[in-house]
Amino acid sequence: MAVISRAIPTLLRGISQSSDALKQADHADIQDNADSNPVLGLTKRSGSQFLASVGSSTLGNVHIQTINRDASEQYVAIFSNGNVKVYELDGTEKTVNKPDGTNYLNTSDPRSVIKTVTIADFTFVVNTSIIPAMDSAVSNSASNITQAIIFINQATAKTTYSVTVDGVTVTDDTTGNDPLSTETVATDLVTGLNSGLTGFTIARNGPVIHIKKNDGSNFSIDGSDSQGNTKMTVIKNTVQQFTDLPNVSPNGYVVEIIGDEGTDFDNYYVKFTTNNGNAFEEGQWSETVEAGIPFKFNYDTMPHVLIRQADGNFRFARVDGDSYNVTVDGSTTSFDLPKWGERVVGDLESSPDPSFIGNKINNVFFFRNRLGFLAADNVILSTVSEFFNFFPETVISVLDTEPIDVAASHTKVAILKHAVTMGEKLILFSEQTQFVLSSSADNLTPSTANVLVQTEFES
Repeated sequence: MAVISRAIPTLLRGISQSSDALKQADHADIQDNADSNPVLGLTKRSGSQFLASVGSSTLGNVHIQTINRDASEQYVAIFSNGNVKVYELDGTEKTVNKPDGTNYLNTSDPRSVIKTVTIADFTFVVNTSIIPAMDSAVSNSASNITQAIIFINQATAKTTYSVTVDGVTVTDDTTGNDPLSTETVATDLVTGLNSGLTGFTIARNGPVIHIKKNDGSNFSIDGSDSQGNTKMTVIKNTVQQFTDLPNVSPNGYVVEIIGDEGTDFDNYYVKFTTNNGNAFEEGQWSETVEAGIPFKFNYDTMPHVLIRQADGNFRFARVDGDSYNVTVDGSTTSFDLPKWGERVVGDLESSPDPSFIGNKINNVFFFRNRLGFLAADNVILSTVSEFFNFFPETVISVLDTEPIDVAASHTKVAILKHAVTMGEKLILFSEQTQFVLSSSADNLTPSTANVLVQTEFES
């Protein structure tokens, strides 16, 4: 029998799944109840320590989240089927206020179905069996009516201005006008339209005419001038360039800027806000969302939060912006819950729904100061430092801080299930493939984020 004798320098290398030919002398096949420590050597693994009992009955199938707030405040949150309880490490149960109930926690398998991540005083809770959806409410519903404005941007002598509304044509020839002004042209056109049209409300403010059909139905409108159509602009829901808009308009009027080949962006929407809140006066245009489309999440289907309140108790609720009162040392203070961000600009194409809408959220994590979700084969990250916002704040340009929504493309089905932070990278796990979310630059932005295949192990 051959005897092999050799020195083993340490017992610190741990377990290796490599073949025997590739293993080092201090690699092990099995290591039970031991820790490899470069200072202490191979030591016995520390045992568990009994702290307190949280109940007389077996917990059973539950999801447990440890909340390590600071050195003096640590809690254990226990999520069971349709309920959540929070305990201090000495077993003291904390009060958990549940203003919206606990239907979101209904599942027969909380250990597998419930996923959580804690950021400061907020623990985000995801029920992976519930599919997030958009609310049925639509944007700018009050302004989503058919209307038009006519802007006389310049008055020139011997010029004919013509406007046709529902087949009724009105003209104004500036020959002999005294004074020659844009307001005079607008006044003459309003007089003609009022005498030729019925069922319309026509108003004028300076050189701008506002036309609206009383029953809210659609109507046709066209306009021209004898100076190559350069002296008057007719705006009905759309306009070519932002500079074509007047500084007087109906309050809340939404107009689509179509753009042209000379711009770096495509269509976007602007909304008019009057200076004093009146119906038709001077004001400003600002970027907005298309009228008549879904713009906010269905809060019942979105992840909920477990919040550590100022009084030391907890609150499990929807993320819907509601207010609540907390009394500390006899003084009552009102707090506002955060609210999931809404679609405030663009349309369904330029500002699409996050890819977790219509798909189950498989996991939740925190990465590079962003809240992240895994849904289908996509990884979705919130706006930087704004963990509740998954919509862009502008569609005119791509900001570095905007949300990131990128797919893990592969020839295999790659449903992402887990995410682990490793330095500046995020390791993503599907059942057959592992990916890395990284950046082609120093900062992780929507323009630099990419998902690359890393390994091909079944997990």
